[in-house]
Amino acid sequence: MKIKTFFVIILLTIFLFNCSEKKEDKKPIITKPFSFTQNEKGTRTNLNPQKSIEQIIAENPNNIDVLLDAASYYDQKKDFKNAIHYYKKVISLDKNNIDAHFNLGAIYTDLQDYNNAINSYKEVIRINPKDFEAIKLLGKVYYFAKQYKLSIETFNKYLKNNPNDKDVNLVLALAYEENNQLDKSLEIYKNILIKNPNEVIALYNIGYIYSIQKKME
Repeated sequence: MKIKTFFVIILLTIFLFNCSEKKEDKKPIITKPFSFTQNEKGTRTNLNPQKSIEQIIAENPNNIDVLLDAASYYDQKKDFKNAIHYYKKVISLDKNNIDAHFNLGAIYTDLQDYNNAINSYKEVIRINPKDFEAIKLLGKVYYFAKQYKLSIETFNKYLKNNPNDKDVNLVLALAYEENNQLDKSLEIYKNILIKNPNEVIALYNIGYIYSIQKKME
């Protein structure tokens, strides 16, 4: 069942935007083609305007902090090829680096490379089974990949610990619709309206489902 409504598009756009945040919401060390110097303990202290990003990396080829900063820099510049390269470099040095896996998942989602996004978020959950943000994002990627059964299973796992997440409940209801489980979808929409009686998307899609059910009679 293909549901292409104005409200559905709005919901999915908002959900995609909200879920595209990276694991670390801090500025990268390398925000310009500058480098940092280090004191005796290795603590980052001040910028050195004489060195490019390439020079920094060449001097610190196995420094995970430098590689993460470089990946974040390229990510912010929308240079996804280099961002992916350096996140993968981090993972080659530390296969359990949760930030690298998480941010790869976000990049692959932006690129609509859903198979790689799924694998990246699965790695995050392998490292930390209670990373509910990754579980939520995995459910979202399953939805966009049209793997509705897996999306439903994953969202329900997330909602066990976050039952009041309205946006996830709305997308879960859409997944049930796409999976032809209209009664389940209706139940979720009605529960949403108990706490949010003016939720337009729920109201609209309840009417939509009733119209579908009437045609099926």
